[in-house]
Amino acid sequence: MRAKLEEFWMDEQGAAAIELGLIAAGFCVALITLAGQMNDEVKIMFERVREMLRSFNTLQ
Repeated sequence: MRAKLEEFWMDEQGAAAIELGLIAAGFCVALITLAGQMNDEVKIMFERVREMLRSFNTLQ
């Protein structure tokens, strides 16, 4: 039984999957934070595009 426990404790087979999961989670947190900060900038950009389209439409 002790040998099986030591074997289980020393097994590192799932370590790579856990590391990749942590990297992916960190990437997602960074992406969500960046998207939250860009929200106002994107809104302003679309408002400018809307105004340009409206002014273009009135010229015709």
